[in-house]
Amino acid sequence: MSTLYAEILLEKSIGKGDENNSKVDSLLKANGYETVADFQQGIKQLAEEDPEGLRAVFDSTQKRLESIRDKTESEEGVVDDKNQP
Repeated sequence: MSTLYAEILLEKSIGKGDENNSKVDSLLKANGYETVADFQQGIKQLAEEDPEGLRAVFDSTQKRLESIRDKTESEEGVVDDKNQP
């Protein structure tokens, strides 16, 4: 679920419109969800049944997105100003 959530967030950050929505729909269907509402229901169900599990999904998603960002910045030669004196 964390990989799917990260992919959806990335797609949503890239752009909007029908093509973007189509990509999100394809991601959902490839992972067993028919609609965004089905995915949202899965998150709600996890929150009710296993709040710590949901927290782990969000933590894993955050780490995955940070890793993707770091890799992208490294490939593009972007310098991280946060760590500069």
